[in-house]
Amino acid sequence: LRTALRDVLRTKEPAFVPVVRYDVPAPDAPHGFAERWWSPLVAPLLGSAGEVEYLIVQVEDVTATVKPTAKAGDVRDHEAVIARLRQANVALARETEARRRTEEQVRRAAKADAFRVRLDDALHKCRDPATALATAMEAIVDHLGADVAFFAESEQATDQYVVVESFSRDGRVDFVGSYPFERYPQVTARLERGETVVIGDVSSDPELDEDVRTAMLSYGLWSSVAAPLMKADRWAALLNVICAAPRHWLPDEVALVEETAQRAWAAAEALRAERRLRQNAETF
Repeated sequence: LRTALRDVLRTKEPAFVPVVRYDVPAPDAPHGFAERWWSPLVAPLLGSAGEVEYLIVQVEDVTATVKPTAKAGDVRDHEAVIARLRQANVALARETEARRRTEEQVRRAAKADAFRVRLDDALHKCRDPATALATAMEAIVDHLGADVAFFAESEQATDQYVVVESFSRDGRVDFVGSYPFERYPQVTARLERGETVVIGDVSSDPELDEDVRTAMLSYGLWSSVAAPLMKADRWAALLNVICAAPRHWLPDEVALVEETAQRAWAAAEALRAERRLRQNAETF
């Protein structure tokens, strides 16, 4: 059983334990126990990130077909029955896992839709660009269970990131300020191409040099999703969502960061345009 449990943890696939004899109490039996033979199946139950969260052990009583007899033909029949039982158990385990994954996807999609509705409502109530960006950052951090987020503009003339708004769940980190592109060469090159940069573990990501790695870890920041915002085929800004622990970012989480960046930036741009029109009217 120990071997089967370890195999399932390693392979994330169902595994059978050889048929075993384990007698059960029976007061009417000659020695107080009734002979029983069992066929155990161990199946994994995976979490949303693909890790094994639970092990399900399903035990089938196969005493009627497995109880030893003197005939070799009976033994072969018993083995065939066991094989059929095992096939049925594997099919059941796979069907259960497929159903669980479908239900999980439906739940995640429903939560994402509810988040979009809340975000749109909150953005419609904003009256200035900074509030719109701050509202979006707080919403996405809360929804994803992240720790930090910031919006940064790309100043190509000075080769700098300029962080215009920053949000931290506990208020201990504030990234507002300017940062030269040359400190983040690989990441900057990908953002300029319009690629979303996903880092699952800062300590082992090959695209980060040691200075950047040390700086991020000094803040206790271990993983992030940086979604670029393009304007006229040019990288204009980014939204970076960061966690204080290594994380396996799911595709729908990355997509939601990208979508949040687009919605928030569009709302902020509309508010900036509205402000300029109002200032022009007042000046006129």
